[in-house]
Amino acid sequence: MKSQETLEAQLRIVTPVFCAGAEQNGASEIRPFSIRGALRWWYRAVAGDSLKEEASVFGATTGNGTASPIALQLGSWLSEETPLDDRLQPKRAPESGAAYLGYTLYLGSNNRKAVTPGKEPVTLRLRWNWKPASSERQQYIRRAWAASLWLFGHLGGLGTRARRGFGTLALENWTGWEEETGLLGTAHGAASPEQWKERFDSGFQKIGQWFPAPTGALHQHVSQNLQVYLWRTGKRSWDQALDEIGKVFQDFRRRPEIHRPELLAAFGLPIRFRRHPARFARPEKFNRAASPLQIRVVPIGSNYHPMVWRAAGPLVPKQELRLSYSGHYSDQPPREWDRALEQFLDHIRPHCV
Repeated sequence: MKSQETLEAQLRIVTPVFCAGAEQNGASEIRPFSIRGALRWWYRAVAGDSLKEEASVFGATTGNGTASPIALQLGSWLSEETPLDDRLQPKRAPESGAAYLGYTLYLGSNNRKAVTPGKEPVTLRLRWNWKPASSERQQYIRRAWAASLWLFGHLGGLGTRARRGFGTLALENWTGWEEETGLLGTAHGAASPEQWKERFDSGFQKIGQWFPAPTGALHQHVSQNLQVYLWRTGKRSWDQALDEIGKVFQDFRRRPEIHRPELLAAFGLPIRFRRHPARFARPEKFNRAASPLQIRVVPIGSNYHPMVWRAAGPLVPKQELRLSYSGHYSDQPPREWDRALEQFLDHIRPHCV
């Protein structure tokens, strides 16, 4: 079928994308390599058999060096050198939720540039490099790429601070591969938060039928009982939406009963404290640990709605989290290491549809 040869998608830039090349303070670029890497992450996050199948879907340089059957092309590479230091500088974090979420972008010697909203949509094409012999195998590969793109365009982000609301690209339209795109649809274009969530749940349920969720995975992934926390009331701009969720997040983390290393670990490591005996905490045997909590901005009509969701899986790939500290402090995370994270989700639930 001709309609199955190429998938074309348009992704809207919703929040600034900080995705530099080798020069971290140089131009930010939206390139096919970056998006391809993001889609590979989403395949690992959703497919239970990803370790066995990933090389045959996305290609590999190890083993037999299999080339991917799918080529990813962009209509144009977007490059921009807009600084947002007047908006996101660290000293503004106490007053600005957006600056709090983007705290590291202009910290110290950082002078990060962004591709900003308002540009033309990112046009992406997926086409066959070569086809497996069986139609069943072709269908699996189309579904793997389509599901990864759908999740990226509804839950994910691109570049630095993507887990904290920056780099949001919204999948607004796609054509081709009708067996996949027609079944999944897209939640963007909904008239209300309730309709967006209904469309999202429908598409996500279909992906769950295609791919069993990872079980016992030692990496962060998407469980089949995923819940998204979408704000009922939107804001007039992306930065106002990040201000909203950023201030809620900041205020919660500063609660005296929460502001402790063993509880804040669930929000990402390492962490530093100015007025705490620990001063500094990081996971043992690891330099960093990304929080399962992810923030995004969803455009609905003329408004922008904060959204939060959490990934399943451990904070670090081992059974029990232990922190190493500098300073005189030795408390370790409770057995339910994500207790503060769950309390935060309960805290924001009244705001959400």
